[in-house]
Amino acid sequence: MVLPLIVVGGIALYGLAQAAVQPASADAIVEPDLPPEGSAPEPKEQPHIPAEPPTMPAPNRDIGICRLFVIDTVDNRLSYSGQRHIRSRYNIAAEWVREAVGDRIAYDPAITILPSALTAGEIREIVLYGDLPKEIFDWLENAFGGRYNPYDERLIGMNQTWQFIVRGAGGYAAGSHVSWNGQNIGWGIVGDAVLSSWLSEIGLETNIAPDVIFIGDCNKPSRGETHPDYEGPCMPRSEREGYGTPDAQTGSFIHETFHAMFGADHWGELNSIMQYWWNWPDNIIDVQTASLIPDSGYIFYA
Repeated sequence: MVLPLIVVGGIALYGLAQAAVQPASADAIVEPDLPPEGSAPEPKEQPHIPAEPPTMPAPNRDIGICRLFVIDTVDNRLSYSGQRHIRSRYNIAAEWVREAVGDRIAYDPAITILPSALTAGEIREIVLYGDLPKEIFDWLENAFGGRYNPYDERLIGMNQTWQFIVRGAGGYAAGSHVSWNGQNIGWGIVGDAVLSSWLSEIGLETNIAPDVIFIGDCNKPSRGETHPDYEGPCMPRSEREGYGTPDAQTGSFIHETFHAMFGADHWGELNSIMQYWWNWPDNIIDVQTASLIPDSGYIFYA
């Protein structure tokens, strides 16, 4: 995979469903295809853009941090305004975590943009028929002089999480704690569901999230329509809209970072961020996840 770096300090094509056809290359939690019926939030008529909190501080450390990477594609480069808005949503997510946890978590405010030589459609093909995490990590092993090599032995013991937003990856969502996988990092991956929903808020893109999430479970004949990438019925688009709002997808983004940083699973109360993430920002941190955070190494101390 040639995904041939732009570091933004502080600053469409449909992909797969919320659960991937192919399993992740390392042990990971890949999101289930369909949530319980009747659990979707009602789509908001007007987009809700939360007030942006103060800029998140830099941890100024390399141990116990969550770093954000955006993998761009040659056919649809992110504009500067797009990068700024990703920073804004990232900042909002980190502030929600601070309030919900009661302590600031060490999200690194720097965003690394990785320009790819692939198109969004080519990444989509990898998601549908290949192994997206493996492709990303094998590419990064040698790209950019090994600067972002997830197998680098110098990362051992550093307890870093790398969260990726990947154009072309559609509704793909997965997370893996460092103790679960074959890399030396914890990692999370989300796709166009997060990216396009966030950028749609400022008119840069059409929100394709309702078209790419929860389209992979075709085993429920009562659920209605079909999708060209799958055989059989899938969740009707009208039912998917509530999961595809910018707020709901911010919940998805946070949810994957919690898999990767804390080793959190799908547990807790139904309103937990680890269960009904689409209800963000009205989620809670469940007791099981809260118990993992103090000893995780990700608490930020100024």
